[in-house]
Order: sequence, then structure tokens, then C-alpha cells
Amino acid sequence: MDSMVAHAEYLRSPQAEIDDNARLVEGFKYLEPTLIENWPQALRNMSFPSRSIILSRVDILALGSNMFELAEYFIERYGVSYRMPISGIVQKIDVLTKDWADGFVVKLGGRTPKDTMAWYKSNGRARNSKEAMRFLLDCSERMMEDCLLFLAVDKAPRIWLREWMYIPPWAEFRCMLFNKQLKAISQYEYQKFFPELLKYRKSIEDAIVEFSQGFATASHIDDVVFDVYCFLVGDKWHVRLIELNPATTLTDPCLLSYSDIKEWRPSLLIVEKPPAAI
Repeated sequence: MDSMVAHAEYLRSPQAEIDDNARLVEGFKYLEPTLIENWPQALRNMSFPSRSIILSRVDILALGSNMFELAEYFIERYGVSYRMPISGIVQKIDVLTKDWADGFVVKLGGRTPKDTMAWYKSNGRARNSKEAMRFLLDCSERMMEDCLLFLAVDKAPRIWLREWMYIPPWAEFRCMLFNKQLKAISQYEYQKFFPELLKYRKSIEDAIVEFSQGFATASHIDDVVFDVYCFLVGDKWHVRLIELNPATTLTDPCLLSYSDIKEWRPSLLIVEKPPAAI
């Protein structure tokens, strides 16, 4: 009991905030180059049409103060009011997305709020600013963590808005680039079996390998984890860049294992059969 009380007191202390900020600043060194605003234009051309809103420190605090079930943390830590105004952000989202009739995807910094029920139910597609804000504020620990990160490093993050395109779960892949060389490829949804991947495995692998050559040339990062979407037009496979991730062990390797990194090969790893029935 004494240790629990001591830990609770530590979490409320100024030292806890100092320690937490130091950890966030250290991690940001690896994250910062992967943020879309730092991509060279050649990489942006390989991805989806995107637009952004630059947030001030007040904007970040306003988002935090409106987060369902998480706002109290921002109120206690930063002394802000509950539900600070966010209408300016809402209006900018409306302006930037008015010509995207099929909707859009919203990200804060480098991540989507995919840990929310609202995101899950809509498959991540926002059709208006109200839905986009629900994703960002609906008790998303990912969005809370990113707000705290940008407050700690004193950087201006962006809300990124990406034109909607449906990506079938089987068609997204995680790729490992080290020293500007493609080292490994894994299906992204690695806990599921997809018959499409058995059918198209070699064709998708060839398309990603070819894409990686242009990607490596354009990339400003020698070691990076990048996610792609593969789709078929006629009889030709195309590849679209989704996002970049830091090349650290904190990034999920999907079907790969960091303990076997020396054995990695640029061949597509997939779940080859349905899981056994329990």
C-alpha cells in the first residue's frame, strides 16, 4: 500500500512531468522525420492528396480540454479550462474538405485516432468536420499521447486531412527499409488470413519491390518503416504510400521479428492458412 501511495504522489509531482517530458523529447527525435510535413515532395507525390492545419499551443490545449474522459488530465496538468473553444479548427476542416465528396481521413501529427469506437464503426471515414472532431476527441489515447508529445517538445503539430480511399484490410503492407534497401515486407493485418494474398502474393511482392526503388531514392530517411496500399488497375498492380514510421523496435513488425532481423528478406510474408478453429 505504501508503494502505491508513493507512486500516486510521484505522478502528481513536478518531477513526474519533467521525467515524462524528457522521455517524449527523446522519442520525438525518431518520429519527427516521418511526419508528413517533413516529407520531400517526391514522397508526397507517391501518397494520397492531403491538406493540413497547423496548430498552435493553444489549439493543442483546446483539443485536450475537449477529449471525452481525458480532458481532466489536461485541466489538472496545464491549468486550462474545460472545453476551450475549437470552432476555429472546425471551420478550417470544413473549408479544406468541402470538395471531397467521398469524405476524408483525419490524423493528428503522425497517427490516426483508430483506437476509438467512432473510428471503428465508420472504418475511419469522416464525411464532415463534426465526424472528424468526434474521431479526434472520442477518448482516443493515441490523440492524447500525441497532444502531450507536441506540448512537451514545443513543436507545432498539424491535423492532416487525406482524401478518402477505401483500403481493403488485405491490401495494406508494412515494409522495412534499412540503408536505403528494402529488407522485408509483411501483410499489415497480420492476425488474419486473406485468400486474396494467396492468389496475388507474387504479383504484389513484385510491385512493392519495384515501388521501393523509387521510394528509396525519394526518401530523406535511410532507415524507415513505410506502409503501402496495393491495388489492381486492369492487369497492373499499383502501389500508394500511406505513411512512414520510425525504424525502432517500438514500431510493430507485424509478421516479422526483430530478433531475426539478420534473416529478413524482401519477400512478402503472409498468413498462409486460416487459424485453427478453437
